[in-house]
Amino acid sequence: MGKKENDARFVKTGLKIEQALGELLQKKRFDEISVRDITTTAQISRSAFYLHFEDKYDLVKQYQLKLMAEGMQILEGMVDKSRRKVALALLTFLNTKGKLIAQIFAQNDSSDIQLQIKNLLFQNAKKNIIQHTTLSDDLTLDLDIKAAYLSSAVFGVTQHWMASGQKETPEQVVAIMDQIFLVDFK
Repeated sequence: MGKKENDARFVKTGLKIEQALGELLQKKRFDEISVRDITTTAQISRSAFYLHFEDKYDLVKQYQLKLMAEGMQILEGMVDKSRRKVALALLTFLNTKGKLIAQIFAQNDSSDIQLQIKNLLFQNAKKNIIQHTTLSDDLTLDLDIKAAYLSSAVFGVTQHWMASGQKETPEQVVAIMDQIFLVDFK
C-alpha cells in the first residue's frame, strides 16, 4: 500500500471512502457492509480502495488513529485543565469530527471495532489519564483495574449517548458524567 498523503487526489479519494462508509452506516450495521458496498457508494474502483486500505477494518483503524491523534493534541493542550473541560472538549470533538466512529460506537453489534475502541481508551487511560486523577493516589488498586474502570465508564456513557441519537449536548453529557464518576482530576 503506497501512501501519497501529499497527493490531493489520494487525499480526496480517502475522504470519499470515509464518507461512503458513513452513508452506509446509516442504513446497515458495520458487519453487513462490504468493500464492494463502500466502493460503489464512493464511486471508486476496488483497486483505489486497496491503495488506501487493506480492508474495511483497516479503514476504521486508520480513521480511529487519525481521530485519536487529533484527540491527543486536544488532551496535550489540556493537561492542567479540569475533568469537566477535558471531557467537554473531547465530546465536542467527537460530536463534530468523529461522525464515522460515532456511528460505529452506537451500534451494539460491531464488537470487533468496539473492542478496538475500548482498547484504545484503556491504553490511553493507563498511559495518559490515570496519573492526573485521584485514582493514582490509591496504591492498593492495580493500574489495569483503574484504567479498565475509567475507560469502561467513559465508553459506556459515550456509547449510550451516541446510540440514543446524541439528544443531549456535550455539556449535558459532561454534567451527567460529573454526577456519576467518583474520580476527580488533580
